Amino acid sequence: MHSLTIRTLAAGLLVSPFLLTVAAEPQNASALYPELYAVHSDSTPIFQNITKKTANPLVRVLQGTEVERVLEKRDNGLPIGTCAPGTPCSNGACCSKTGAECGQYAAAGHTTCPINVCCSKFGFCGTTEEFCGTGCQSGFGGCDPAVKPSCGGQSATQRTIGYYEGWAATRVCDKRLPSDLDISGLTHINFAFAYFHPSSFEVLPMSEEDVALYPEFTALKQRKPSLKAWISIGGWAFNDPTNAPNTQTAFSDMAGSSTSRQKFVQSLINFMMTWGFDGVDLDWEYPGADDRGGIKADTANFVLLLKDLKEAFAGQYGLSVTLPASYWYLRWFDLPSMQNYLDFFNIMTYDIHGVWDSNNKNTGPYVRPHTNLTEIHLGLDLLWRNNVDPSMVNMGIGWYGRSFTLQDPQCNKPGCIFSYGGKAGECTKSSGTLSNAEIQRIISKHNIVPTVDREAGVKWITFDNDQWVSYDDGETMQIKMDVANQLCLGGTLIWSLDQDSSTHSSSNDLAGLGLANGVSAEEAVLAKDILKQADRTVTDSLWVSAEKRHVLGIK
Repeated sequence: MHSLTIRTLAAGLLVSPFLLTVAAEPQNASALYPELYAVHSDSTPIFQNITKKTANPLVRVLQGTEVERVLEKRDNGLPIGTCAPGTPCSNGACCSKTGAECGQYAAAGHTTCPINVCCSKFGFCGTTEEFCGTGCQSGFGGCDPAVKPSCGGQSATQRTIGYYEGWAATRVCDKRLPSDLDISGLTHINFAFAYFHPSSFEVLPMSEEDVALYPEFTALKQRKPSLKAWISIGGWAFNDPTNAPNTQTAFSDMAGSSTSRQKFVQSLINFMMTWGFDGVDLDWEYPGADDRGGIKADTANFVLLLKDLKEAFAGQYGLSVTLPASYWYLRWFDLPSMQNYLDFFNIMTYDIHGVWDSNNKNTGPYVRPHTNLTEIHLGLDLLWRNNVDPSMVNMGIGWYGRSFTLQDPQCNKPGCIFSYGGKAGECTKSSGTLSNAEIQRIISKHNIVPTVDREAGVKWITFDNDQWVSYDDGETMQIKMDVANQLCLGGTLIWSLDQDSSTHSSSNDLAGLGLANGVSAEEAVLAKDILKQADRTVTDSLWVSAEKRHVLGIK
């Protein structure tokens, strides 16, 4: 075991080693609370992934010099095979009278599509024309198009949530501590992730090293008093079957009874009170999904969990839930009921595509941008079908790219075939993923002119002959911000702050102050200095409007 060390806070406040045995004074309280949370000891379970996957919830680390071609994924899990009357049911997901997913040929009690999506003429649930067009079975879901919200103004600039990956502090390069982050335009900052024990339901650090990061993280509020520091619990890897102790069914087990929920709720409150967190983001990936350890009862139990949390918090702590952008996983969320207990939803409108597409018959091994606006709209339409208040929705923006190794270097645009994941970055060390900081260095090194698809709101580059990566910069982030504003969304979320460059170029890009927006580095520094001196409120956001840029003297 590594010995714990406590770092100096950004504001110059030295944290005493006393923290190792006595709870820290909460940053959101005026008095010292009694000891509420036991820090790591030899009797505290350490969560490990026995397959040696990285803490990054999406990818496997390179093994030696070989590129690991099989990556972790957020699979859409779509049924195998083509749907047509009389199709043999090798997996129970075809459309004969014994295997339809919905409609007149579905089993009793399973005739209606979840979350109000369309039931196709062949008995499958979905939202595209093939499901909702000619032959859509009325009465078994919603055959009409989703009604998109529409408004003017800058609604999405009111809330900007930045996630911080705790494992970023352990990178071999591009290491990021909480004190390194640019928080100048954030309203919330979420620490990813904490876990909880699968039997006692006690909230625990994801890793031993995180304990030293918590005081530094919540101390960011001293730099910006309006900032809210939240803890995010779960993440993709938490529901992997390879953790020790096994946490794959932990969310289901915890949410499954009033007694277990209360144990979790009380432990969570103690945890947040001890370390000065202002709220919690629940990232359960995913309730109901049997490939992720879920059961059908999760849908109702998740609502009960949120109700218990809301009541116990009594207005003292914030509460949000992370949502997938795909129907296959979102179908298990009771969105109308959940929104009664939440401050907002964080929808992961990134990772729509990746190397995992290779083994999926519905997608195939074709390079596609992972933040394509067309598909983002499809994900958001699922929310509108369920009357989710758009002001409660934060749209995800990725500060990283999904990369591929092209099968044919001459075929280097979306739709071309890939062989496997792209080469791992020198700092992130993950095949199929590059941070924005790494992408910017590649562009600079090779003097690359990126390709932009303004309709899809994405950029991509090709380098080293057969390497391809899609990503977002200032130009495409502003395209996405325009869409978020047009849809009346309440904010945006960033995954993740630590993947920005040391000069905070992605932060500048999202604010409309980046080089891609025609703003020089010197102008960006000046603008941020002026904004830092301005009166900060809870509605302060990262995004800088064209009007505000004009006032600041930026072209």
